[in-house]
Formats: sequence, structure tokens, C-alpha cells
Amino acid sequence: MKSLLQRSLLALAIVFALGILGCDSSGDSNSEPDYSGNYILKSVDGESVPVVVFQIGSDKVEVTGGSYRLNSDKTISQSLTFKVTESGVVTTETASRAGTYSNNNSAFLFTYSDNTTDSGSISGDNLTIISDGVSFVFKK
Repeated sequence: MKSLLQRSLLALAIVFALGILGCDSSGDSNSEPDYSGNYILKSVDGESVPVVVFQIGSDKVEVTGGSYRLNSDKTISQSLTFKVTESGVVTTETASRAGTYSNNNSAFLFTYSDNTTDSGSISGDNLTIISDGVSFVFKK
């Protein structure tokens, strides 16, 4: 039969091993995931890009692509590309903006240089941004 000391040491070793296994490589089990990176636009309101977002007759605006960059210093840059058809003339336009973000775990608030804001979240490799009621999904 094992002595009380041997059983105590065994229990302590098990607790210590479980504590080590529960930590990530930095040793901090409460560290936040690294959300930084480039995310590519995949859908607008559930429809794969390119997607028509406005149309009257044959005049229309399509979102053809975009990207969203989250930097580790909490800055952001966004770019959306549009194909505009007006009176039969097709042009391509790009809208870009920059700003900062704050987050509480995977919930984000994006503040742009013009002081407008969007909310968003990250789940896996998907960044979802809600802007004026429109959902944009970007994939890392």
C-alpha cells in the first residue's frame, strides 16, 4: 500500500501536469487570439460576390470584391471594389477607408477616420461586419 506521502506527491504531479497542459504556448491560458491579418470579401447579405446592391432599370451598382486588414496595433484598412453601370457605360470604382478597432474577445467595434463606426465579430476565419444594416463576410 502506498504511503500518504506517495499518494500526495502523485496527486500533486497530476495537478501540475494538468495545469501545464491547460496553458497555451505563451504560458497564459487567458491570452486573446491573434485576429490580425488580411480578410477577403466573400459575401454581402448572404450572397456571394459579385452581388448587385442597387439597381434601377439597367443602371446598377455591383460589389465585385474587397478586403479588410486588421493590424496587430489595432489599426484597420478597408477596400471595396464596385462595378457601376450607368446609361450603358461601365466603370470600376474603389472605396477605401482606414481607422482603428477595439474588441471584447471576438466582438469588434470599428471606428473610421471620418468618425463613423461599424460593429463586427470573428468566428473562426470569418470576419462579419455590419454596416448600415448590411452584412459583409470576409474570410482570412
